[in-house]
Amino acid sequence: AGAHTIAYKFGSADSGNVNLDALDVAAVTGGGNPNVTPAEAETWFMSGGAAVSTSVTGFNGSGYAAGFSSSGARAIRTVFMSGDGSATASLRYLNTSGSARTLDVVVNAAKIGTVSIPASSTWATLSLPLTLRTGHNTVGLAAASAGADVGIDSLTVPGELTAAARGATVRTTLYEAESAS
Repeated sequence: AGAHTIAYKFGSADSGNVNLDALDVAAVTGGGNPNVTPAEAETWFMSGGAAVSTSVTGFNGSGYAAGFSSSGARAIRTVFMSGDGSATASLRYLNTSGSARTLDVVVNAAKIGTVSIPASSTWATLSLPLTLRTGHNTVGLAAASAGADVGIDSLTVPGELTAAARGATVRTTLYEAESAS
């Protein structure tokens, strides 16, 4: 709803010749699994070996983050808060290795500590204290060393703003001229 503007920009190094083959803009509704929230780890940014898995049942949403057995594996999510302060997040995990696994906790690109993920035979939760700022925050879990793999299902932060509350009600869609029809 409302007016929308699409801008095309070229710089001084460009020739000024513009060839735009197609631009098709349509309303986007829903998409993906409606039961998956930003708290669900399968929606997070992952690198270094961390990836979405579905090999162990009992997860919420459409999967979970796994692959933390490699040093450097990480999963990062965004958290939007209405004010500065402390929050006790709930981390849902699975660690069937038989011993605790320690992961670094990284908030807004700074390591703030570690979390010891206890051994468990089923999905379990633990509390994770965080200090967050107003607006956009990043919260990540990273393997500082190789070790047993763990599954991360979700990280729920009380007081987190919903997408609608922060004005993000329409999914972002990227259009490539090369693939337009």
